[in-house]
Amino acid sequence: GINAEYMGFVAAFASTNLGDVSPNIMGAFCRDTGLPCNFAHSTCNGRNEQCSSVGPGKDMFQSTEIIASRQAKKARELYDAAATPVTGVVDFRHTYVKMPGLKVLDAKGNVTGTLCKAAMGDSFAAGTIDGPGMFDFTQGANSTNPFWPFIRNLIHKPTKEEADCQSPKDILLPTGSVDIPYPWAPDVLPIQLLRVGQLVIAAIPTELTTMAGRRLREALRERLRPLLGEGVTVTLAGLANTYADYTTTFEEYQQQRYEGGSTIYGPHQLQAYTQEFLKLADAMVAGTPSPAGPTPLDFSSRIISNKYSPEEEEPPKGRHFGDVLVDVAPSYRAGERAAATFVGGNPRNNLRTQSTYLEVQRQTSSGWVVVAVDGDTETRLEVAKKARHYEVTVAWYVPAGTAAGTYRLTHNGTSCSHPWWREHKYDDYSGVSSTFEIA
Repeated sequence: GINAEYMGFVAAFASTNLGDVSPNIMGAFCRDTGLPCNFAHSTCNGRNEQCSSVGPGKDMFQSTEIIASRQAKKARELYDAAATPVTGVVDFRHTYVKMPGLKVLDAKGNVTGTLCKAAMGDSFAAGTIDGPGMFDFTQGANSTNPFWPFIRNLIHKPTKEEADCQSPKDILLPTGSVDIPYPWAPDVLPIQLLRVGQLVIAAIPTELTTMAGRRLREALRERLRPLLGEGVTVTLAGLANTYADYTTTFEEYQQQRYEGGSTIYGPHQLQAYTQEFLKLADAMVAGTPSPAGPTPLDFSSRIISNKYSPEEEEPPKGRHFGDVLVDVAPSYRAGERAAATFVGGNPRNNLRTQSTYLEVQRQTSSGWVVVAVDGDTETRLEVAKKARHYEVTVAWYVPAGTAAGTYRLTHNGTSCSHPWWREHKYDDYSGVSSTFEIA
């Protein structure tokens, strides 16, 4: 179950303008040599595959714990220091915007740019230091390999107008020109302003870079001041309502790194978002409704389903689901890994929402109490597919400062059976390891 201390309070660590933000903070290096990557193109010996970065921990699990702890600490500091109450009305504005072909206007009404049909650039395929790409793609440069335009043209050959619109991006995937089996990129997007007192949340369906987000926030803050005064706070909710890849500033787009290659509507995309959000802000200040905008295409009937298809499961002969295959050791110390392996079913049979696949329990005078679940950083659930069942290993990396005492590991799961005469049947099971001591 969920610890009682977690109930009654919810903190949302939501996405904002995170397009160029990474928890891998140790710097880009070549995995084969240990030397720094080429700065301009994030390559090692001219290729991208070996250039990457890592987090501050010894592995991804420890890095996640360190970064999450830092975020939680700062969030708690901000929460404890908060002194300004949020007061006032609740309001919102929402509209849909047709992106390709949208004219971007300056303050005098002159056209400064037009949005393009959606397309991904060569540098998109180069990946980033969080996840390098493959082949001969590099960040900050277009590929000179004629093979890629040949493959692209089999899908859709960009017109001169489409190519010029996306420049200096070289189109690799013309996603806005392909709709088989369904559109590869959206062309009608939702944008939204939510107001709670003097706090305004801009919900945007894209990953903005740090600077792109700053510019959008500042533009909205300036436009909303007549309504909300100097105390107005604007924040961004990125990747909201749908997904439309990345958004860079005009200047960042010219560099054509990964984020620029993934800014699908061309170099004026940020200015277009800002323009349309300011229309919503004007409507909010004036107290007038915003237009509904064009209706986005509903292609739900064309979606190819990747829904999980359950399989009939059966434990090994002489065993039952939940039986212990490999038991814990008699004792462990802080820093060691306590683990037990169980006969299990596919974890996808039951996602155990608001519950847990595992528990670490400590014996007390009043019974067993839960000290860790699958959402805690010191636990792991490792699953291996066998003939007609799964082997599920519950592991607990004993934290420093763990109280001495008697402990055990439990696994909660669901198995699936499918007799020929009826539908799939799901049965919950539980397994419990032997007890062990923490010295």
